[in-house]
Amino acid sequence: MQSMKYIWLADANDLPDINQYAPFKALLSVDEAVSTERQQQISTWLVIMGAMHVTIRGKDCLSWKESIRQANLDKVSLDEMRPEQFVMITTHPSEGLRNVFRQLKKHARHTHVDLDFTIIVHLAKQSGDIEYHSIFSRL
Repeated sequence: MQSMKYIWLADANDLPDINQYAPFKALLSVDEAVSTERQQQISTWLVIMGAMHVTIRGKDCLSWKESIRQANLDKVSLDEMRPEQFVMITTHPSEGLRNVFRQLKKHARHTHVDLDFTIIVHLAKQSGDIEYHSIFSRL
């Protein structure tokens, strides 16, 4: 069974240290829009903490994809990037949570890194901790 950690980020919550889970796959579930600065901060945090495959669902998926890609390039230049340093990204702007979780658990892989842990980052006004854990554990 795959393990996961749920992180609810509302407004300007501090970004926790999750480096101990690296390398990991991440689900960025965006229910609330954030400022460009906050988006860059969260994207950089995910990459620095060890996200190697990021699945994005919800609002502004393409903007988030570009922000995470830029954070990856800020960490390692394209000329020096080895395959195991490349952060893979998928977007699911209109899929339901259950379908995204199924995709995340069964198909989200990295070509050069084993990813045994999932971090779920939920940008919302209210926590969805119970719902997310329930869906994740049932799939």
